[in-house]
Amino acid sequence: MKGLCDQIHAMGLKAGIYSTPWAASYARYAGGSSDNPDGKFAGVPKGKKIKMDGTQMPFAMGKHSFAKADAKQWGRWGFDYLKYDWWPFQTPQVQEMADALRASGRDVVYSLSNSAPFYGAAEWASRANSWRTTGDIRDTWNSMSKIGFAQDPWAPFAGQGHWNDPDMLVVGQVGWGRSYILRA
Repeated sequence: MKGLCDQIHAMGLKAGIYSTPWAASYARYAGGSSDNPDGKFAGVPKGKKIKMDGTQMPFAMGKHSFAKADAKQWGRWGFDYLKYDWWPFQTPQVQEMADALRASGRDVVYSLSNSAPFYGAAEWASRANSWRTTGDIRDTWNSMSKIGFAQDPWAPFAGQGHWNDPDMLVVGQVGWGRSYILRA
């Protein structure tokens, strides 16, 4: 990973990494915590329907956090950006990773994802560089306009080093898979 980051930096670019404080990510990969103190990841059973709301394993916090070790490793590798993804946000995990990134010895942009609850906007702004103000955007006018026109309340929390993130901007006819059909 260090070699990859070095190559990316040699091109004048920045490198980012994705993680979660949960025991497993939404994509069912190992997360930043575990019920095992050694961090062993048993995987997530395939085909099993699991609630993705932070209340059911593996989409919940493990007993043992690896935030400090993870941030230290990412710093050694040379990562510049962390997308930290889970829902709902919990202040202890937001703060724990903020502290771990500061202690890593590297200046890392810390981005919280997804659907940051507005009631915590001041809190997210004091602990992270960026926070998702929405859930996932779809490539429809309804999705984009609903999200785009709902950003005003977040404006006071953005500033130098702090950004509201309404997700991506979909441009043109994209579609989300083979079955997508554009209807006039």
